[in-house]
Amino acid sequence: MELQKCLETLVTSDLKVEGRDPCFCFFIDGLDEYDGDREVIRLLSRLASTGRTKICASSRPWNKFETAFRTSRERGTYLELHLHTRDDIAKVVDEELSAMLIDVNRASGDWSLLVQHVIERAEDVFLWVTLVLKKELIPCLENHDDFEFVMTRLNTVPSGKIFALLSRTLY
Repeated sequence: MELQKCLETLVTSDLKVEGRDPCFCFFIDGLDEYDGDREVIRLLSRLASTGRTKICASSRPWNKFETAFRTSRERGTYLELHLHTRDDIAKVVDEELSAMLIDVNRASGDWSLLVQHVIERAEDVFLWVTLVLKKELIPCLENHDDFEFVMTRLNTVPSGKIFALLSRTLY
């Protein structure tokens, strides 16, 4: 509440810098992790309406934020980062698994499907990829587990978006 009052005072005051109105730029990460989402939406909307403030905020694509900041999308100032991460996820998965897959007996299963399946199940969630590689797949490959076992193991892990939702409710 105190921070909210400070921000509103800062951007609405008659403060002058060298005779000019100052402009502000705020970078705010994790709107979806704040327990007062209605209040933060109101505050950001109020700050942005002053004309002296630019805001770069990030969040999971929850309906309440997409609805509240719809005009940003209409103006083209809205970026859906997850739509631009698929190639990077593919690169990370390929780099992490390719050397290990060379050592795997390729006669039993189509190991290239493993890489594609990881990319699809990630649903553009980088943290999911990291955890699945380090905690599930790399240990399986180090143990020389067969293709069916590795794919079954991968399929037991909740997909990327479900994982993100679960991690939100658990922490």
